[in-house]
Amino acid sequence: MLKLATLFLALAGSALAAFCPTQPITSITLGGNLPNGVANITAVPQGTNCTFTFNIPNNYNILFKFSAQSGSDNDKVTIYDNNNYPLYTLKMSSTPVYDVLLWLPARSAAVRVEAASGNMKFMLSYQYQSLSNYQRMNKKTGEYFPLTQLTPNTYVTITSSSVNEKVIVSPASRAGSDPDASLTEMYVYDGDNINTANVMGRLSDFTDFRISTGQSVSIVNLAGRSSRSYVLGNDASTLNGFGKYTVLLTSKGTSMRGSMTDLTGSVNGAAYTWICTDCSTFYWTKLGFDSFSTISNKAYVSFQGQTPTHKREKLIRYDTGVSISSSKNFINVTSHRFGTVWDVLGGPEPERQLRIGSFGNDRIADHPAGSVLMAMVVKTHPTDDNKFNLDGYLTFWDDVRKDPVHISKWNGV
Repeated sequence: MLKLATLFLALAGSALAAFCPTQPITSITLGGNLPNGVANITAVPQGTNCTFTFNIPNNYNILFKFSAQSGSDNDKVTIYDNNNYPLYTLKMSSTPVYDVLLWLPARSAAVRVEAASGNMKFMLSYQYQSLSNYQRMNKKTGEYFPLTQLTPNTYVTITSSSVNEKVIVSPASRAGSDPDASLTEMYVYDGDNINTANVMGRLSDFTDFRISTGQSVSIVNLAGRSSRSYVLGNDASTLNGFGKYTVLLTSKGTSMRGSMTDLTGSVNGAAYTWICTDCSTFYWTKLGFDSFSTISNKAYVSFQGQTPTHKREKLIRYDTGVSISSSKNFINVTSHRFGTVWDVLGGPEPERQLRIGSFGNDRIADHPAGSVLMAMVVKTHPTDDNKFNLDGYLTFWDDVRKDPVHISKWNGV
């Protein structure tokens, strides 16, 4: 009986060893299947806790193609990024899923497979893809552009206004729309050459301040998925002192209401840039402060033309207590389609630096963007119009950096 138990242990150990490679996978082998030698999803031995590690040279990315089936909720596939940070978990069920695609950039990646049930099946195909033939497009800070310009085998570089300026890049999504899943497949590089620069992260993660180390950042769409979003780069110094920065899209004939908030306790608060993609005029029609949450002697809202990078003078200021519900009484700037609003609220304690207001539309014409900069919390009255929703992804992946996220299928899968 002891010999039989020893035999079973030896067979189990042999199966685990066959499933898990002992060395990192490199670009010397440009593609293959894991576990080695399989051509379809294969049974994963119960108790498996195996990590496939990939070394990815700077001038490459890697395409993963997952096929899997789970036997319980404790069967997991987790993908780790270049910093060994858990990026995604694959959504599995008792029904097999096939050929779920995922692209990752240099310099490394890892896939951990954990089988608790004894009924899990799995196969991973991988392919290294060279970036050496990608062609560069050039943009300047303060110049927004649609991500549809990122065609196959191209990337865009955004460069600051001077050699001493760094860059903050921000995705611009349409307020009220479903999240743009394509942003999770676009990566930002810290420099003007994607073959040599370090990766800063996914474009979808650039909702906070991530500053380049030099004068440029570059963006590449690894998957080639069409995107409805835009991007705006700013000189980093023009956003000093702000707790957060958000860029939102709107279009002609759209009525929009939502919340603009800042709870960071930063000196200047929150900054918002609005881009109207096809407007000749752009109106703000309503503004109001919440008297319960606003420090009355400190709060105000002021508008500035164009983007933060343009450093336009403040056009007009509204102090707390103002309630505007008609465009006749509100800002009307006809020389620009860019506008910036600064909303500043002071107080002795960071937790008291809170402001709530409401807004509608802003008239800003002749230039292709509107900008709103605010320092505290700004909130509109609830309506059935478009509302801001900037979280979540529509893919086959649970994005473990967002909490919570509920995910459905990718298109075409």
